[in-house]
Amino acid sequence: MRTPGGPWRCAVQRSLRAGSGNGTTTAILGAGRQAVDWAEDKRPPAIDFPWPGDARETLGVNHEGQGRPWAFVQSRAAIPLAAPLSGGFTVTRTLTPVEQRQAGRWTRGDVARVRLEVEARSEHTWVVVDDPVPAGASVLAAASAATRRC
Repeated sequence: MRTPGGPWRCAVQRSLRAGSGNGTTTAILGAGRQAVDWAEDKRPPAIDFPWPGDARETLGVNHEGQGRPWAFVQSRAAIPLAAPLSGGFTVTRTLTPVEQRQAGRWTRGDVARVRLEVEARSEHTWVVVDDPVPAGASVLAAASAATRRC
């Protein structure tokens, strides 16, 4: 599967032991090759590779020199969302016109009722639902919009 904008990341770290060594650590992914010279780099570097696309590639990390550095390998991918994603909650927001100057078109001064329906797969405590008021809008009848338990 092709994924847009997701790099491979290889964070090469020095061992935390005293006298952790020196040398060069090289990371290779496909045609990409990046090296870290421990004499020049004082802090643990991060090496980023572009996502290899549809091709299957092998990431290789090799160290030449003293010590034994170690690496964190992470892959990140921005996968296009084809359907709504639910992480245990489903929130449905319904906007109903109460007063609207022109039917089917929102203009300044129109009044709407906003209804949020929250469905949870299991019982939860301490849940916050935050639905900010859009810029330029104001809340009418704030007393009736107080937090309530359904």
